[in-house]
Amino acid sequence: MALLTEFTVIDVETTGLYPGGHDRIVEVATVKFSEHRDITDSYATLVNPRRDVGPTHVHGIRARDVVDAPTFEEIAGDVIARIEHVIVAAHNIRFDLGFLAAELARIGYQLPEVPTLCTLHLSHQLPIGGLNRKLGSCCHQLGIPLEGAHCAANDAEATGRLLLAFLDIAERQGITSLAQLGCDADHLASEVWPPLKPSGKCCPRSESSAATGASYIGDLVRRLPPQTGHEANATAYLELLDRALEDRRVTEDEARGLLAVAEEWGISRERVESLHRAYLEDVTQIALEDWHISPSERSDLREVASLLGLTQEYLDASIVAAMIGAPPHRIPGGGEELAGKTVCFTGSFTSELDGEHITRETATRLAETAGMSVVASVTRKLDFLVVADADSQSGKAKKARDFGTRIVAESAFWQMLGVQVE
Repeated sequence: MALLTEFTVIDVETTGLYPGGHDRIVEVATVKFSEHRDITDSYATLVNPRRDVGPTHVHGIRARDVVDAPTFEEIAGDVIARIEHVIVAAHNIRFDLGFLAAELARIGYQLPEVPTLCTLHLSHQLPIGGLNRKLGSCCHQLGIPLEGAHCAANDAEATGRLLLAFLDIAERQGITSLAQLGCDADHLASEVWPPLKPSGKCCPRSESSAATGASYIGDLVRRLPPQTGHEANATAYLELLDRALEDRRVTEDEARGLLAVAEEWGISRERVESLHRAYLEDVTQIALEDWHISPSERSDLREVASLLGLTQEYLDASIVAAMIGAPPHRIPGGGEELAGKTVCFTGSFTSELDGEHITRETATRLAETAGMSVVASVTRKLDFLVVADADSQSGKAKKARDFGTRIVAESAFWQMLGVQVE
C-alpha cells in the first residue's frame, strides 16, 4: 500500500501547556513502526523537570516518581536517535515538537526541520464522521484500544495504531502520497541533527521511586528492643509522628529520629507498633466521617500505612472496623490552632471538593475561612507550606526545606482544616 511508511510516534507529558515559559517535559515516549506495521523500537522514560511536576490529576505523575529519573539533558540523545531521519508522528504534533524544541534549546541545540504526520490534523482532514479532537475519542471510534491515557508510552502506541488506520482510510479515499496529507518527506536525510549520543538511561513509570514502597519507619522499628517494662509519654511520640507524617514523606533522618526518641523514652517495639496501628485507625476514622472513602482518601491511607510499615491487609481491616463504628483513639494533628498562621501553596492539587478539583483559589478560601493568612512566597517567617506532592522540586519547596519551614501534604492540610475531600 503506497501510503505505508516507516515512522516514529512521539508523546510527551508535561508540567503545563506552554513550552516557551517555565513548563517542562516530565515523561517522553517514542514508538517506531515499520512500513509493515510492526513496532520495531519503543522507548519511554520519566524525566526529572527540576521543578514541580504540574497537574498530577491529569498525567498521574508525582514528584517522587521523578526524583531518580534522568533529566532531559541526560536522555536527549536517546530521543534524538529515535526521531532523526524518519517521519515523526503525534496527536497534536505542534505541542509535542514544541516541547522537544524548547528542551533542546535549553541545552544549546536546535531541533531541525522534521517531516511530520499529525493524527489530530488527519481526524479533521479525512471524511470520518463522529470524531472529535481527543485522542481517546478517535481511538474509541475506530476500535483502537487505549488503556491508561496520559501515560506517554500508552498514548504513543495508540497514536501509531490510529495513524495506520487513518492511512488506510486515506488510501480508500484515493490519496496516493504523504504530501497530500501535509507531510514533506523529501529532505529526510539532509537535515543536520544535534550531535548527541544516547546515554541508555531510562526510568519507566513502573521502576520509579514511587514503586519501591520503602518504609524507613517500618525497617527501623524492628530494631527496637522488645517489652521494656514501662513506656514514656506515648502522646508526645504521637505528636512527633504527626510532624514526621504531615508532609506524607518520611526521610531516613526522620525515621532515625523517631527511633532514637522511642529508645530514649523507653517505648518498646510492641508499643510503637501499636501506636502506629492506632494512628492509621484514627486517620481512617477521619476519612470515614462522611461514611465514604474517596479514591484520593484511599490513596492517602495507603501512603500512610506504607510509611508506618503497615500492610495493605491491616489497612483494609482498619477500614472495616471504622465502618462498623470503632471509636477513634485520637485525632492526628487535631487541636492545633491555625488562626493567625501563614500558609503558602505550591503545586497543582489532586483532591476534589464537591466533584471539582481543588484550585488555588478554593484552597485560599478554605484557609482564610480557618483564619489563616495566605501568602504568595516562602520566607523564614512562613508557618506552613502546603505541597501537592511531598517530593516537590518547586522553588518554594526547596526554599522551605532550606529554612526548615513546616511542609504539609495537601491531604494532611485538608484534615487540619476539617475539610472532607474526595
